[in-house]
Amino acid sequence: MNYEAGGHCRVNQGKDRIPVRDFHNLIGRAGRAGMYTEGSVIFADNSIFDEKGQRRGRWRWRGAKELLDSGNSEPSASSISAIFEPFAYGQREDQVVHINVGEIHQLLFSDDDAALARLAELARTNRPNVKPRDFIRFLQERVRIVHGIASFLLTHLNFEGDGLLEGAVELAKNTLAHFLADEAQRRQIENVFRNIATSLLARATTDEVRQALRRSPLAPRSVGALRAWLAASADPLMIAALAGNFAVTVIPTMLQHNRHSTIIALSKQEVIPSLVQAWLAGETFAAILGRLTEADVRIGGNNRKPKIEDAIALCEGGFAYEGAMVIATLADLAEDMDGTVRDAFMLLQRQMKAGLTTGPALGMHEVGFADREIAKDLGASFPQVTNFIMRGRGCGPMVISPVT
Repeated sequence: MNYEAGGHCRVNQGKDRIPVRDFHNLIGRAGRAGMYTEGSVIFADNSIFDEKGQRRGRWRWRGAKELLDSGNSEPSASSISAIFEPFAYGQREDQVVHINVGEIHQLLFSDDDAALARLAELARTNRPNVKPRDFIRFLQERVRIVHGIASFLLTHLNFEGDGLLEGAVELAKNTLAHFLADEAQRRQIENVFRNIATSLLARATTDEVRQALRRSPLAPRSVGALRAWLAASADPLMIAALAGNFAVTVIPTMLQHNRHSTIIALSKQEVIPSLVQAWLAGETFAAILGRLTEADVRIGGNNRKPKIEDAIALCEGGFAYEGAMVIATLADLAEDMDGTVRDAFMLLQRQMKAGLTTGPALGMHEVGFADREIAKDLGASFPQVTNFIMRGRGCGPMVISPVT
């Protein structure tokens, strides 16, 4: 049985060449899981073959053969193992900053910008050539590892019974990082898991809080802060929900806990709330780009002018993905609040994810009309439709029934 994967000339991921392991994983996806157990993949690029004997083209032929040889696959690695890697700020062997792995668990609840900036300044005090921005990025990668371990422990451990720390160590021993590590690093990995479990037990003191942390993709610190904000804002949220300006009330808090790179990259943070409202109102990417240009917003450290790609990434990544996740966490935490507030959060989460406001447009979008402009036009044509019930499975006809 043969199946074919389309070939192309580029074998790069960004500026780097694709790893051999990733390339084989890519071409292996030509088959369908559960249907094919073996097959052939045709890697076709005539120019690579035709130019293999030419001085200017033979390097591409060598590179293709290296990619196609599974024996060149890179060794397996674990993201947890990255905690042992130092921060390098130069080419010399002594131009590195080592972090104390025994204290890395403190990043679980001390991962805010101010805390990371203090650590970066401390590193710069000892090593003046360290660039704080690069060191903060280095720490953020360690934060993600710590959060991942915490989520893993919350999913698999019983925090109510005995043997919590022993269970954390057993989970550590079953990781790829532990398998690949030497004896000294294995003990450190076990301590990291043990310390994170201890921190969770001390800071997430009830099963309700731990359930919220387990369900949310956000950092534990953010979940705790959102819980506190909800408790303090119950009355204003109810008033806003009844008055029809719920989004205006929630957007500042959503942005406070939204650290998506496309949002951080904007030079004028004060314009972001109006951009969120424009996205919710269903404005086009071109219109939102126009808002960025009119406000003279610049992008990133090189202070360049925004392009349409920036507007798309901001809306789809910063708002529809990260922003919707924050609001989904709020909706989950608001489960025991008044139904009006809870329903308002659920609606706002749908609106943020789609970049649409009206019920008919949202319904059209969610039933499969993924293009926002088409969903808006259909919603305007069928204003009586507020939701959809889809009946039917498989390849047979599907009935879409309006619910008014």
